[in-house]
Amino acid sequence: MGRIFAIILGVLFIIFIVFLGLRLRQEQGPLFNFGSTSSNLNIDLEEIMPAEWQAYTNDQIKGLVRVNIDASVQDGEVIDAEDEWLLFYHYDLNADKTTSQLGGVIYDAQNRPRGNESVAIPEQSSAYLVPYRLLPDYYLPKTNGYLGDDAVDFQQIAVEINGSIDDQPLTDRLMVRGKNRNAYNRFSIFWWIDEENGYGAAYAYTPGWFSLNPDNPGDWGKWDAGNYIQQLWSWDPLTDRSNLCRRQRWDLTESEYPKFAPQSDNDPTYARYGGEVTFCNGGQPVEPAFPEAQVLAYLKDGNPDRLAAETRTEIPHYNDVEVFKVEGPADLNEGTPPEAKVNVDFNSDEGWRNMIWTVVMIPPENIKEAIRWRIVAAEDR
Repeated sequence: MGRIFAIILGVLFIIFIVFLGLRLRQEQGPLFNFGSTSSNLNIDLEEIMPAEWQAYTNDQIKGLVRVNIDASVQDGEVIDAEDEWLLFYHYDLNADKTTSQLGGVIYDAQNRPRGNESVAIPEQSSAYLVPYRLLPDYYLPKTNGYLGDDAVDFQQIAVEINGSIDDQPLTDRLMVRGKNRNAYNRFSIFWWIDEENGYGAAYAYTPGWFSLNPDNPGDWGKWDAGNYIQQLWSWDPLTDRSNLCRRQRWDLTESEYPKFAPQSDNDPTYARYGGEVTFCNGGQPVEPAFPEAQVLAYLKDGNPDRLAAETRTEIPHYNDVEVFKVEGPADLNEGTPPEAKVNVDFNSDEGWRNMIWTVVMIPPENIKEAIRWRIVAAEDR
């Protein structure tokens, strides 16, 4: 009988310990979640994160993420091999918490407050978190950007460092790309400077979207391959009926303060027009529905099928064409058959040209045919 009573007391004691542990965990609040790792920093996230922020999560990002881009190698020894903790967060939330921007901060776990050498470093868990803002920030040159609108993802890569920790390669760059309406329109690169200045940043924004290929508006293959991204192309839709975009190259400048600079910063023509005009889908339509698209397509591919069988003037052919302006008339019903005058400013292997192209409509003969356009004349204006 006494043995049975002892067993019952033991079971009750175990239940009490489990219940007490659950109560203590609830009182402590939510602990840091490190994504793929099961470790905890044993600090309540709400105790360090401003109330105006909300943690961002997705399939890759489950909370705080381990990163390390501030390590260095000196005489074969890895300096500052400890991981830091990256938090992506929503800020400027509306009342319903349905709209916001996305920012980022890296927490550096330390055993004493930064700059306070009087506090000894005991052999225990880190007690202080030093936050280093990525974007947005309040100090130049990081005051004009943020990471994303709807979503972000990231990569760590090695650029100027070589080595490994526990068979994991060292990295010294953090790349972040941000989405708006399912298009990547923000791109950022971060690197470590020092304890006082935190992380340096180079970032780019376009109202349209970025790609990594001037001929393919959706190409992010170099990102998927883990390459260091130093060149982007922006694609910004124009208000028109022919799906036209302004496109220009962005380069990462190697200077004391690296930044992404658009081509218009150094090219007067690009600065004047804001970039060259091309089709937003990266290719020419076979049979354009509007006259300005037919002219642009001909300048891009030189296809003689875009010309009328009988032309009024000799239609020239150009190579290496960059079109900076193409404008067709709003009203397309003048004349019998209707004609349209298209103004085009462009550069080519023969130099700069300002021209007027005349395009004639070929009306459909039956309900199954579409309107077609053919070029009949081209002259300087």
